[in-house]
Amino acid sequence: MEYSEIKSAYIKNLLQETSWQDHKKVDDLIKLHNYIINHPKSFIPGMHYTHLMQQYDNEFLVLLKEYSEQAYDIEIKKRNAFRDRLIIEEKKEEEIIVNQRNEWIKAGGKP
Repeated sequence: MEYSEIKSAYIKNLLQETSWQDHKKVDDLIKLHNYIINHPKSFIPGMHYTHLMQQYDNEFLVLLKEYSEQAYDIEIKKRNAFRDRLIIEEKKEEEIIVNQRNEWIKAGGKP
């Protein structure tokens, strides 16, 4: 890994603030940045990419925005849509539980 060839301004700044003993995060972000630029083409690199995205969620968003505003906007929209679906599903689940509880009580069960 050539640290002098880092292209991301965010990673360059982080490198300057990080001691060698803490270099793992910088190494991981370099790999993550490379995955953003060149999406994995097979299963194991794809899993590694997903792991790094989850482990460094905030940094992933910074690197994605640095790479492409459009890709960043798509990711934010995707996350918002997922969050909205979760909220809807949670409300549906709550309604089901309330209905089941009411049926329970109607059938003579204790509240």
